[in-house]
Amino acid sequence: MPQLPLSYQKSYFSVFLLLLLVLPFGKKVAAQDKWVIPKINDSIRFDGYVNEPAWDQVKPFPMIMHIPEFEGEPTERTDIMVGYTGEYLYVGARFFYSDISLIQPIGKLRDYMGMGTDWLGIFLDTFNDNENALAFFTNPNGIRWDATIKNDAVSMIPNMPFDLSWNTFWEVKTNTDEKGWYAEMQIPFSSLRFQDQDGKVTMGMTVFRYIPAKNEIHSSPAIPPNWGATSTWKPSQARKVVFDGIQPSIPLYIAPYALAGYSLNNDLNDDESEYILEEKPTLEAGLDLKFGLTSNLTMDVTLNTDFAQVEADNQQINLTRLIILWQKIITK
Repeated sequence: MPQLPLSYQKSYFSVFLLLLLVLPFGKKVAAQDKWVIPKINDSIRFDGYVNEPAWDQVKPFPMIMHIPEFEGEPTERTDIMVGYTGEYLYVGARFFYSDISLIQPIGKLRDYMGMGTDWLGIFLDTFNDNENALAFFTNPNGIRWDATIKNDAVSMIPNMPFDLSWNTFWEVKTNTDEKGWYAEMQIPFSSLRFQDQDGKVTMGMTVFRYIPAKNEIHSSPAIPPNWGATSTWKPSQARKVVFDGIQPSIPLYIAPYALAGYSLNNDLNDDESEYILEEKPTLEAGLDLKFGLTSNLTMDVTLNTDFAQVEADNQQINLTRLIILWQKIITK
């Protein structure tokens, strides 16, 4: 049997050693990627303190520094737990600070966007397709920021891989004390879309903390910053998590509203001899309805849409100079 040249023998031996080293680590990573989300049987007081005994039974995700040093040791302790009941997905988070003066609570409007505030974020690839996800964010002020992510967070607009026009029903509450800040999210399963197989649901999930005072991002799982500022947003890099015994449902949300106003106007009468006080109360009522038709189609209906709040000034155009100029032209 002919012998291979010595150089080829060394090459094959190197490849063999490489396979021996890579295969065990590959199995280890795959085992770590599966995470069973526990069902919460004890009651949770939804108040933003994250101090109920039920949270002590939920294992926190291991947080890894994303930036400024990938896989570096986080400088602050972070506990982010995810559990569920028959109706809600719960996220509980404790963000500890060695110096609470570093906490930056900025913004109060829904869908506020700013990198000058602390953030808690969770990304849910509900269909486990590695392409699409739902994002839920909050800050120490308890704002709600939600969006959809498509195309594995690849966008033609830099650092804008999301669609803010998507808004769903969910709640969040936060608190702050001498140790840090805390948050609880309550997301109804009726606000999510997913598919179950044999009673189990597999999703992709990434949890996220941003500390602006230190320019640190901590995430779980560990996601390298190879794709720029939106690396942690990629559904393809999310950890696979498993829910047992949850069922998709068709959402039906009804939100009635009322708008009231009162105005006073002082207007001259027809002969301009005196002012007349006019009082004008207003009341408008309406209804917003959201109904899930299919897994990816939702019907939104608004009754008695109110456009009264759209501000527009009456436009006035002074044609006096043009008229005088025209008169001079025609009199010549």
